[in-house]
Amino acid sequence: MLLADGAGGFAAPGAPVAVGTHPHCVAIADFNRDGRADLATANNDSSDVSVLLGNGAGGFSPAAGSPVTVGTNPTTLTIGDFNRDGKADLATSNEGSDNITVLLGNGAGGFATTSGSPIPVGTHPTWIVSGDLNRDGKRDLATANRDSNNVTVLLGDGAGGFAPAPRSPFAVGSVPHSVAIGDLNSDGRLDLATGNQASNDVTVLRGNGAGSFSPAPASPFAVGTLPTAIAIGDLNADQRPDLATADRTDDRVTVLLGTRAGRFSAGPGSPFAVGDRPRSITIADVNGDGRPDIATPNEWSNNVSLLLNTTPPNTKITSGPSGSTRNRTPAFGFRSTESNSSYACRVDGGRFRDCSSPHKASRLSYGHHTFKVRAIDGSGSTDPTPAKRRFRVVRRR
Repeated sequence: MLLADGAGGFAAPGAPVAVGTHPHCVAIADFNRDGRADLATANNDSSDVSVLLGNGAGGFSPAAGSPVTVGTNPTTLTIGDFNRDGKADLATSNEGSDNITVLLGNGAGGFATTSGSPIPVGTHPTWIVSGDLNRDGKRDLATANRDSNNVTVLLGDGAGGFAPAPRSPFAVGSVPHSVAIGDLNSDGRLDLATGNQASNDVTVLRGNGAGSFSPAPASPFAVGTLPTAIAIGDLNADQRPDLATADRTDDRVTVLLGTRAGRFSAGPGSPFAVGDRPRSITIADVNGDGRPDIATPNEWSNNVSLLLNTTPPNTKITSGPSGSTRNRTPAFGFRSTESNSSYACRVDGGRFRDCSSPHKASRLSYGHHTFKVRAIDGSGSTDPTPAKRRFRVVRRR
């Protein structure tokens, strides 16, 4: 267990916590509804899930009934309220038995297998995710099936049961080891992305909002060698989802920046070096600067690599004149992609000076003017392309 200091540093508060044999995945949720974070691990060699209840100070102890038996060789797990009772449930991908196990939570840290579980999927499912894939308000599931080169989509009935979506499974690249879920083209429908280990690329499947999927234009997208895991997040603060893969053989992370149309291309500086044999990847703001960072656990070097996001903030003017105005002291509102930003403003050729939103300009002459503002984030990075607004001050008639 590594506790964060809020500045990008981490420290272990004590000894490791015992779980099952060869844990492959860990997830966090409040399983007993006490307001404290708990843990669940998918234990590959003991074919079970360990549930650890947190004390709110970084300590954990096994829940009653833990570990819980699931299918053979569970590799990953996902959390969601599958039966809509307000309690956290679990689902595991079981690569040894080619199925998934759905465990319904009792709200006290205990879990029981739902009716109809385990549920068959493709061959050797190595990753599982959950989300509302057909927009009916019920949680659905998707698995990356490594040896059948496809993704199985299971639609939830809201009572803990699941059935294959029409046309499922959906073909992807060669040896998909991971799958992520998100709205990749900003159409309000959830899409899927897989990291394909043998073809060294990412397949993007666009969702139609009814549980069906088709390849996105230009998909697949090339990444590094043996992409083992994939994650989705807005890494360059343009309000569009991006992708990141943990490339196991290269010991690197590939970052693919998304466009409004849902296409992807390598970001500046990508790929980025990490430790030896990265096994997974996560995106989160670990140092509290408002920017998502990347972390990978590295199997062979027995450490975690942390890549801090150095993307400068982006500034946007939200109010103020853009054409003609009779106001000789106009006010401008603005915001930044990073919530902890400060600002500097100027009008015409003057110097940038500290300001805040809204900013009221000093009395201006009649004629054309340009207002500019730039954000400065908590680490001192300044928006290299200040937002600007051209306007004209006209005389009152």
